[in-house]
Amino acid sequence: MIKYSTGEILNENEINYLEDKLIILVNEVRLSHARPTIANDHICNFLGIRNESFKMSCIATILDRIKPIDNNMCREQQVFHVLLQAKFLYY
Repeated sequence: MIKYSTGEILNENEINYLEDKLIILVNEVRLSHARPTIANDHICNFLGIRNESFKMSCIATILDRIKPIDNNMCREQQVFHVLLQAKFLYY
């Protein structure tokens, strides 16, 4: 995430790592009551999302930008719904 937030291009291995990491983080939220990790404010600012956003939200945003999925719901929306269901977000 830090490399991407400095404007560098991620290689395929780094993208795959982020995809795997996102799956792990989503599963951790679904299976435990531990609060997800908060991302660095520099990364949040670079991505244009709220400071103190969850790391998994930042990863989802990065992946949506560099490798969009053909689905009804982008990764960022999927993460949002997981966080809502786990009661880490309210609206």
